Amino acid sequence: MKKLILTLAIVALSIGCLSAQTYRTQMDVRGVMTGSSDIALDVTAAIVLVADSCHNHMRINYDADVIDYSLPTAETGLVIGFYDKAGGVITVDAASGDEITLDGTDLTAGYSIDSPGNAGDFIILMAIDATHWIVLGKSGTWIDGGA
Repeated sequence: MKKLILTLAIVALSIGCLSAQTYRTQMDVRGVMTGSSDIALDVTAAIVLVADSCHNHMRINYDADVIDYSLPTAETGLVIGFYDKAGGVITVDAASGDEITLDGTDLTAGYSIDSPGNAGDFIILMAIDATHWIVLGKSGTWIDGGA
């Protein structure tokens, strides 16, 4: 089986991030990621992400508080995941003009998605072009959070 090896060198300078680290991720021809990914243990209520922090990066809601993440403008190939460790609602806001496809439905441009707020909920998003994010996998019933 052929593998594409991606080497990442990302410096995380994020307020409210307890730790972040990454070095190497591998993706096989089926699109399955293996290896290391950036991980941020977040405790800040609002976090604005940039494209450099969306290259196979996992954001962990590390406390039981609500966290609102703002996605960067979509760029083909960006992949970001969100995981709820402690049971707080996670909100993921699309950039103005970007759409998130949730359960096969394109949400209105600029709308957000919300987790149910249970420990163990997660969602993985991939930007497939300059304006669309799709859900690659999720746990829990994520909903259209509106504008």
